[in-house]
Amino acid sequence: MELIEVSGKETIRLFHEVPEKLYLNDSNYIPIIHKQVEAIFQPDRNAKFKDGDACRWILKDGEECI
Repeated sequence: MELIEVSGKETIRLFHEVPEKLYLNDSNYIPIIHKQVEAIFQPDRNAKFKDGDACRWILKDGEECI
């Protein structure tokens, strides 16, 4: 297994694919809006970054991100 920090366009894409893969067969799943999720991680759009920061991670098992 490999732990990957979300830091560029490719890893951001992988990050957003995780819930889509997890809930692929769930008819009740409502896809998230990627722009809203990305806004959470932008310091100028999220006041919580005033006193700190955050980072995202993806756990990759072989070719699959989980």
